[in-house]
Formats: sequence, structure tokens, C-alpha cells
Amino acid sequence: MTVVLNDAVRKIIDGLNPGVLGTVNPDGSPQTSVIWVGRDEDTLLISTAAGRRKERNLRRDPRASVTVFDKDDPLCYVEVRGTVTVTEDIGRQLAVSLAERYEGPGAGEEYLQLPPEVVRVVVRLTPHRVLGSAAADRSARSPITPGAPSERRGDHVAEASTSSEAAPAARRSASMDLVRGRGGQRRQAGSGLARGGEVRISGPRAE
Repeated sequence: MTVVLNDAVRKIIDGLNPGVLGTVNPDGSPQTSVIWVGRDEDTLLISTAAGRRKERNLRRDPRASVTVFDKDDPLCYVEVRGTVTVTEDIGRQLAVSLAERYEGPGAGEEYLQLPPEVVRVVVRLTPHRVLGSAAADRSARSPITPGAPSERRGDHVAEASTSSEAAPAARRSASMDLVRGRGGQRRQAGSGLARGGEVRISGPRAE
């Protein structure tokens, strides 16, 4: 069943936030790529080139996940799991659109200048499950089947009911993870985290 994305999830995806696409390699091992991500209603849009490892993986096995975090508040994130379709990006429209959204007007020109043998494709991810702190909003949830078991606390899964206190609890738990270094040593919260303009994706990142 397709999951409807809530407003908090849409805000993170629509922001200039980096995403991580996860696919499955032929041997079953995970493969991840940092990506630009767009949205068409409740469908996520990703641009890549035909022949790339992630594109080959997705044509073989359409299961995928995309994680996007708010670069201004890394504890606010969403993971979208689902299945994809892969089609040619006619005119490289999506590649150009994402480049100009993330890097500004004119940034898409490099994709238009690619040689004809470079085929860009559109990966459309249909969400079946949405997790993460942003998914805690009840408006993201699918109807719950009576008698169906609920998801375990803290997962913030779109198909299950979650207490209104779950999001703050999860954020506190994540904060504890972030402030502990090796050997249990504590370090300043936020150290090394992406803040504001410190996260940059330069160059041709709609890979």
C-alpha cells in the first residue's frame, strides 16, 4: 500500500537537504549513494545515469530506501522505503531541475551538455513505509487494520500508531548516541554535525 507523506516529511524532502539512496547489490550486500532528491506528490524522484551501480541494482531488484535529514537539525530525518520504477529522463529534465534547485540557476547546463550516449534516467520511488522522527506526525499514517500489531515504540512508522511523546523520546535517545564518542567518552553535542551552510553538495551530484 502506498503511504501518504505528512507535511513534516514533505518539508524535509522539499528542502535543500541531501539524501542517501540504499539499494541491494547482486550478492545481497547494501549499496548507498548520496543523492539529490525531488518529489512528485507522494513519490520521490531521483536522477542518475544508465549503467551506474545503483541503476543496475534497481532494475534487478526494485526495493530501495531513501533517507533525508534536515541539514539544520540532523536529528530531524525521514527514511522512505518502497519500490521503484526506472525510466529514461527525456531531455534530462529531472537532472536539470534538481541541479538548479540545489545549486541555483544555470547549474543544470552541464547535464544538457552531456554527450548523447550518456543516458539519464528517472528513478521514481513509491513509498510503502515511512520511518524517522518526521514520520511521527499522525497525518503521515495509513489506515490501521483493526487487530493488527503495532510497530515497536520509537520506530515512527507510517503504518502504525505512535504516542505523541515518541518523537521527543527518540530525539533524546539519538542525542545520547551523538554525544558519545569512542570508549564511551562524551563530546559536545553537535560537534561535526551539519549545520546551516556547512553541508554542501558541489559539482554534478544528480548521479
